[in-house]
Amino acid sequence: MLSYEQKVAFLENYLLTKNDSYSDSIKEDIYFYFFEREVSPDFLNQLNSEKEIEQKIDLVVSKTILHEHEDGLEDIIQHYL
Repeated sequence: MLSYEQKVAFLENYLLTKNDSYSDSIKEDIYFYFFEREVSPDFLNQLNSEKEIEQKIDLVVSKTILHEHEDGLEDIIQHYL
């Protein structure tokens, strides 16, 4: 099981990893939300592995792409994380 600090470090690295796709800009926005605005990523306490963190972020990216015309990223983050 990962410590909270390990989860935060993995989250930061995952959000900064580039895939040369539209999702990169959404991941940058999520990074800004948690690391620049200093909003605590408390949702990590509910996750146990790097895979779970990836899946949760990928879900938010997917929901953002599907619903960005309806909801802002902050609303989607608050709902799914």
